[in-house]
Amino acid sequence: MSHTQSTGAAALARQTRDILKKAGAKLAGTKRGDSPVRRRSYDQDDGNAAIGRRIGDGSTAQGVVHVEVLTRI
Repeated sequence: MSHTQSTGAAALARQTRDILKKAGAKLAGTKRGDSPVRRRSYDQDDGNAAIGRRIGDGSTAQGVVHVEVLTRI
């Protein structure tokens, strides 16, 4: 038996998953958007967003260190 689903079964699974997500959003009182919301993300107009903020002293080395620290989490 193959581990892959047939195209009909895959389409049915996607439709079922979509229906369940829409129902969950409706029960929660929210609207389901097209793009996912990322963890620790802010709206660009929020002061916490820090768009264009320098990382460390602005050097490439400080940027590399910052990225390495974030990826260890």
